[in-house]
Amino acid sequence: MKKGRLWIIIAAIALVVAAIAVAVIVDVSGNRETVKRCEHSITYFYEDAAGSTRFFCDGKLLEHQIAGAVDSFLSCDGTVCIVRAATGLYRVDENEVLLIYPAGVERAALSLDNSVIVFTTATMLHVYDHTTGELTDLSLEDLTGIPSIAVSNDGKAVAYTKKTKDGVYELYSYINNESRKLKDGAYVLAVSENAKRVWYMDPSDSSLWFMQNGHSKKAAENVSGLVEFNRDLSEAVFDVSGETRFSRKGSKAAALVEGASVYTTKPECASTQGGAEAAGSVADCSTLFNCVFYSTLTSSDSSGSEKAYNLYYINKLHHVKTLAKGSTGFSISSDGKTLGLLIDNDLYKMDSDEPATAVKLADKTYSFRMTRDGKGFYAIGTGLGLYYIEQGVNAIQLASNTTYCVLTLGGSCLFISDYGSDGGALGIAKGHMPVSTVMEGVSMAEVKPGVVFCYSSVYENEYGSSVYDVYTSADGNEFTLALKGAKRQTDDN
Repeated sequence: MKKGRLWIIIAAIALVVAAIAVAVIVDVSGNRETVKRCEHSITYFYEDAAGSTRFFCDGKLLEHQIAGAVDSFLSCDGTVCIVRAATGLYRVDENEVLLIYPAGVERAALSLDNSVIVFTTATMLHVYDHTTGELTDLSLEDLTGIPSIAVSNDGKAVAYTKKTKDGVYELYSYINNESRKLKDGAYVLAVSENAKRVWYMDPSDSSLWFMQNGHSKKAAENVSGLVEFNRDLSEAVFDVSGETRFSRKGSKAAALVEGASVYTTKPECASTQGGAEAAGSVADCSTLFNCVFYSTLTSSDSSGSEKAYNLYYINKLHHVKTLAKGSTGFSISSDGKTLGLLIDNDLYKMDSDEPATAVKLADKTYSFRMTRDGKGFYAIGTGLGLYYIEQGVNAIQLASNTTYCVLTLGGSCLFISDYGSDGGALGIAKGHMPVSTVMEGVSMAEVKPGVVFCYSSVYENEYGSSVYDVYTSADGNEFTLALKGAKRQTDDN
């Protein structure tokens, strides 16, 4: 569906703290399901003085490290990741950093259950099964490369596309150590267990196809970018000429929102597969719908450019309800039922599937964070005061000259005030309780599943590199120095 994640299947995932955090949600109408959440995280930093990459699994700094820089990173749920460094492939979890293959790795995919890694080197396909520790090397003939790969959720079925010396794309399945040709002119994006369902592209016209039990149906032509799928591969969402469309089991594609490219807020755990020309993302949820979608637009005025969002609720029958237009920030509660949003610097709270329930909570608001239960709001006003707001309760001011805030998973608000060239003061607040200062000289705080990071102000080390010190905390109340002189490699990618 989207265009920026295609150059290699090991997607380079930037470790960015967004200006407006958007929580992943569960179904909010019909038969609700609980979407699998990422309860853990793996974060990596480049330790400049040592010239190596260090990994945190939640708040634990691993002893093992990788010499040099990581250029690609992929994780499905935050418990396991695969990374590429100097074309070698590594698997990282809370116990170890394991070298899978020393060099020449071009692309890789990780099964949704984290059990199997599929990767390519020149004219070879490799399958690593972590449950057995077995690495299978499959040498292919009559080809110039393997442009696309996919692996089923359970890791037992692999699909790959090879490009022959005549320039023909050939799609194969690989199950139980046996390859079987499925289709000519096919570029694989996703494969189900036992390869019963396969989604692929025809490179000749960028058409998207669905294959079930060997029979194919064309869903759309001129498909671009990333195609998103639900867990059993019955649903696909993608863009055609800047408009997002959907298909169910290969049905003729239909628009979700007429003329708009929209993004779902639902999937949190997903496996990215495919290749450089097109990619697929298999989400760990039964449906991509029954949730809030958003489109982005950029507005400009005398003060500059500002990103805004149009918000929609789309149910499983693909019925669309417009929630708001021109919102400059929004957040969704963890149960998916409550939506907080900014429109023209006014803060509103509403049911996530019904705009008529909107209630205005505050005006002159620059940005905000909403608690996971949707009941509390921490808002930074246009005058840079930080306020705690609940519906029906008078707002209280917590701090002044505040430029940034973020919520911990426990519901506390970390905020930075009095920011200058040496950073700012990091404070913590929770509802109406007294505010306390945690650290001075802080450039940013970042909340990830299992850990809270805090970064010192940036300084220049003895090698002339701009670095900072990394501190960790379980809940944001007390921080411990974990890594000195580091930088996030994604800032340079």
